[in-house]
Amino acid sequence: MFEGGEPERFYGRLDSGAPNIGVLQTYGGFMAGRWNHGSVVADLPDDMAQRNVVIDAFREAANAAAAASKSFAKKGDADASRFYATQARQLRDQMD
Repeated sequence: MFEGGEPERFYGRLDSGAPNIGVLQTYGGFMAGRWNHGSVVADLPDDMAQRNVVIDAFREAANAAAAASKSFAKKGDADASRFYATQARQLRDQMD
C-alpha cells in the first residue's frame, strides 16, 4: 500500500488461509487468476483456458464480496454492507 492509498484486498476462495482463486484489488487495478504460495499462477498457454480462469476468478471474487455484504447487513453495519455490495458489482462488471 502506498501513503494515503487504498489497501490491497483479496476477494475469492482461500485454501488453508492462502489465496486459491480470486482477485487481488490494488491501487493499480486487478490481478485475477489462480494463486499458489501467495502469487498468481502464470498464464496458461491456451488463450481460451486462461480466459476461463480469469472469468472464474472474477466470479469467485464477486461471490465473496457479496457474501461479505450480506454478513455485514446481518450484523447491522449498513456502511460496510454497501461497500462490499459495490465491490461485488465492480467485480462482476469486469466479466462483461
